[in-house]
Amino acid sequence: MSFPPKPGPGAGPVTLSAASLEVARKHFAQGQWAKAAEAFLRAGATRSAAESWERAGELKRAAELYERHFADTSTGGSGGPDRNAALRAGQLYARGGDPDRAVEVLLRGQHIIAAASLLESRQSYAAAAELFARIDAHDRAAETWTRAGEPLKAALQRGEAALRAERPAEAAVHFLEGHDYYRAAELYEGLGRVPEAAASFEAAGAFAEAAEAYLRAGDRRRAALALEKGGQYQRAAELFEALGDRPQAARLHEAGGDFFRSGQAAAQAGDRKRAIALLQRVPTGDERYLAATELLAQLFIDSGLPLLGAERLQLVLGDAPPARDNLSLHYWLAVCREQLGDAHAALDLYQKVLALDFGYRDASERAQRLAAGRVPQREPSPPAPPERQLTPPG
Repeated sequence: MSFPPKPGPGAGPVTLSAASLEVARKHFAQGQWAKAAEAFLRAGATRSAAESWERAGELKRAAELYERHFADTSTGGSGGPDRNAALRAGQLYARGGDPDRAVEVLLRGQHIIAAASLLESRQSYAAAAELFARIDAHDRAAETWTRAGEPLKAALQRGEAALRAERPAEAAVHFLEGHDYYRAAELYEGLGRVPEAAASFEAAGAFAEAAEAYLRAGDRRRAALALEKGGQYQRAAELFEALGDRPQAARLHEAGGDFFRSGQAAAQAGDRKRAIALLQRVPTGDERYLAATELLAQLFIDSGLPLLGAERLQLVLGDAPPARDNLSLHYWLAVCREQLGDAHAALDLYQKVLALDFGYRDASERAQRLAAGRVPQREPSPPAPPERQLTPPG
C-alpha cells in the first residue's frame, strides 16, 4: 500500500488533515483496518481508505471508495483517471454481490474484457458477446454468441476473425453463414471468384451488381433473371432476346411497359394472339405507333382476320391520302382489301402507292395480277421477324 506523502521539513504547522493521516498510518501499521480507513477518509486519502476497508473485509465500503477515487481522478489532476481503482471497484462489487454495478464501473474504467468476462460468468451471453466484439475479440465473441443461441451472429464474428487473420476465402464462407451476403460477395470478387460473387450479390438483393458479375462469368440467363428481380425489365428483356428466348423477352418488355417491343417479341415467338393484344396497347404518342399498326395489320392477315386489319388501318389513316410517311399503312390496307376479295379497292390503293414509289415492295406485281383478274387464294403466311422486311401473303 502507498500512503500519501508525509509533509517535509518547513512545510508549516501540522494541519488536521496531516494529523489524521499520521493517525491513519499508525492504525494501518497495527492492523486496525477500520480505524485506519476512517482516519484516511478524514485526511482525504480516499484510495488508502478504500484499501483499509478492503483489508477489513468491508467489500462494499471499499468498492464505493475505490469508485469515488476513480471518479475524483477522472475530473482533474495531471495523473489522469486511476483506472486501476475502477478495476478494483468492479472486482469488489462483483465479490460483494452487486454485479450490475460492477459492470457499470468496469465499463466506465474501460475494462471491457473484465466486464465482458463477468457478464459471461453470469450467463449474460449476448451482452458479453457485444462487448467482446466492441474490442475486436472476435473469437471470444463468436464463442459467446454460440452460447447465447445466436449462430448467425457467431458466424459473423468468425468471419471478422478470419478477415483479421488475412484468410478472406474462409471469411467469405462465414459471412455467408451469417447472412452477410454482400460482404461475402465483395470478398469473392476480390479473390476473382466471379460466379460465387454473383450468387452472393443476388442473395444480398444487390441485383445490378449480381447481373454484372453473372455477365463477367458468361452466364447471361442468370444475369437476365437478376435484372428482372431488380426491376430492370428492359435490360433483362434484351438479354433474353440475345439468348433467343422470345417468350421471356416479350414478358419482360411488357412488365417494363414497352408494349411495342413486347408485341414484337411475341410475334417472333409465334404467339400471334398475345402479340396482337400487346400491340393494341401501344399508345398513340409512341414514336413507334405506326410501326405497331403495320405489324398489327400483318398479324391480323396472318391470323385469317384481314377485316380487322383493314379496320385498324383505316382507323389510324382516317382520310389521309397516301404519303411518304404513311405509305406502308396504305400498302397493308391494300393487302387486306386483296385478302377480303375487294380487288377494285385493292388495285386502287396499290396504284396510289406506286404513284409515290414505283418500286415499293411487290405493289407492282400485285397490281398487275389484280388488273389481270387474278385474285390469290392461299393460306396466311407466318409473320416475318419485325427487324426484317415485312412480307405480305402473296
